[in-house]
Formats: sequence, C-alpha cells, structure tokens
Amino acid sequence: MDIDIITRSVAYAETGNGKKGYGADRNNICGIMYWPNGNRAPKSYGTYMDGFNDCSSLLTRKYSGHTIDSMAVVWTGNHNPDTWASNVKYWYNKQK
Repeated sequence: MDIDIITRSVAYAETGNGKKGYGADRNNICGIMYWPNGNRAPKSYGTYMDGFNDCSSLLTRKYSGHTIDSMAVVWTGNHNPDTWASNVKYWYNKQK
C-alpha cells in the first residue's frame, strides 16, 4: 500500500480529512489516541501536517504488512472493523 494514500484514506474515514471531530479542533486527522495517566485521550497537533506525519509514521511502524481489513480490526479495537475498512477502502481506491 502507498503510505501517503493510506494515510489520507484513514484521515478521510476518521475525520473527513481533518474537517470534523478531532481533525478540526486538534489537527488529529486520523483520530489517534494515547493514554496519559492510564486514561484514553485524543492527541493534539500544531498543524494538519503534524497530524498527517504522525499518522503516517504510526501506520508505517505498526501496520506495514497489514491489509486494510486486518488493519481495521487492530485500529478499531474490533469495534465495527468492517465499516471502518469499507470507508478506508473507498477513499483508498478513489485516490489511486
């Protein structure tokens, strides 16, 4: 998979490419979470590109070798992975 295309595809699926939710108010275009003090929280970024670059890095480190379907199970915590995968595939195929 092309890392830039998959990053944009996840961004579209998660936040409308930064236009809604955490993408709009935190530049967290991929909805990336972290666990400060053991509590789940969305990460914040200074710019859209900061969020894009962190998402791209995460996808490269943790998901290389995955298909979109297998990535969906891990990314969503197995919470509606088929819907997530369908959305990401739609955006991926649209950009190819």
